[in-house]
Formats: sequence, C-alpha cells, structure tokens
Amino acid sequence: LAEHKASFAALLIHRDGTIDEAEAVRYEALLEQMPVSSERRRAFAAFLETPPSIDHVGARLASLPRDRRVEVLRAIAPLVDASQRADVGREFFLELAHQAGIDPVAAERMLDV
Repeated sequence: LAEHKASFAALLIHRDGTIDEAEAVRYEALLEQMPVSSERRRAFAAFLETPPSIDHVGARLASLPRDRRVEVLRAIAPLVDASQRADVGREFFLELAHQAGIDPVAAERMLDV
C-alpha cells in the first residue's frame, strides 16, 4: 500500500512538469508517516527526482487481486483532494482506476466520498 501511495503522490506532483518546495515538503511528510523501513522511504523519496510512469503504476496495480486494487485506490483517493490541481489529480486517478480494471462509476464514487 505504501508503494502505491508514494508512486501516485509522486506522479501527481510531477504531472504539471514542475515541483515546488511546498509539494516536496508535503511528499516528504507523507513518506514520514508511512510504516516502512528507512531504506524503502529513501527509495520512495527518489520518486521526486524520477517518478514511475502511470503505465508502470497501473500495471502493478492491475496485477493485484481486485479487493486489493480497490483498497489501494481508496487509500490514494484522498491524495487527489490534497493536490493543488484536483482536476488533474481526478483525471489521473480515473486513468489509473481504468488501468486497474475498476468500473468508472465505482472509481468516481471513491473520489466523492
């Protein structure tokens, strides 16, 4: 779950082509809250420099059992509202949900909770 959250957050941050200091600080705070080893936290921090592709994140998500895919998407949905560009985040989330094989209506409901 932590890897998916970190990946999605990094993708959102990079989506507009720039990373401002506030975004970097929020991303680092998100990583600090994750119950992962310092080694994994450093690996996730590298996403600020080189984010994974949406295709990579989508493929990894799609490889999970359906219940787990839904769990991951529910966990990352709040990151859309936290984004400074919620419209971009929403579009991005829906694309990721599509790649994960989740019904578009169900994905929309996850965002509207």
